[in-house]
Amino acid sequence: MKLFYVMGGGLGHLYRVRTFIDQGSLSPIKVLTNNPLAEKLFSNAEIVFVEHETPHGLIQQIHSALNTIPFSEFYIDAFPAGLFGELPVLNQRTVYLARRLNWSLYKVLVKPGQLRFNETLLLEELEEAHRQVVNEVSESISPIDLHYPPADSSSIISKEIIPQAKPVWLIVHSFIREEVESLVRYAKEIARLEKQDPVFIVLSDQQIVEEDVYCYTWFPATDWFPLATRIFTGGGFNVLKQAVPYAHKITAIPFPRRYDDQDWRIKKFKSATGAAALSAG
Repeated sequence: MKLFYVMGGGLGHLYRVRTFIDQGSLSPIKVLTNNPLAEKLFSNAEIVFVEHETPHGLIQQIHSALNTIPFSEFYIDAFPAGLFGELPVLNQRTVYLARRLNWSLYKVLVKPGQLRFNETLLLEELEEAHRQVVNEVSESISPIDLHYPPADSSSIISKEIIPQAKPVWLIVHSFIREEVESLVRYAKEIARLEKQDPVFIVLSDQQIVEEDVYCYTWFPATDWFPLATRIFTGGGFNVLKQAVPYAHKITAIPFPRRYDDQDWRIKKFKSATGAAALSAG
């Protein structure tokens, strides 16, 4: 049994791990998470849901789950010591799925001797200090490139759900309503300045009620990318990986995260694709 530790809000952590599992055809799977959206994303895995209003309560539930769930391999997404620094060193084979972190902020959660990995898979470039720690505590390290399913717009076209025969300006973001609303406002302001009259489509788990905006909980959002003239989004890991073939359409605005460096990721995206994505906001 392979147990995946997937803590955090939004779809990002969940979709990254699901893509990794699908790519490796891994089974059997259990997913340890505090994110209720997991039920929608994982059809071939058992969800072990932990929920508490305080970090201390969540930590107790996580420890209880690790002590009672039978598993032979443990996969840690993004946070090497856990979201709260709560993960112990385990006797089971442990794999770290390493994403870029604001290491100077995260490292205070890591206790001496706490990290030990049989394998680390680098999902993107790490800060140098983060990479040095990974080198010291990992038996093996190798990069891995996630391959997301190709966009399939056929069901969108067949359902005729695009409201008007106008250019589609897409807003793709989840989890934090205020951020989704700020992307909508920004897209509308650009349309006003450029004297454009597009259809605004929001793809999100947040329902935005605003004039001339159509909001869908469509997943995966990339099905819409071929149909869009412009795409407005944040600097999340998954969306920018999937946006590479559509880089000329992308406006990406970094949002503040304690442990995620969206500004760095957008600059990296621009450098790799030559896109004129917005890198400050």
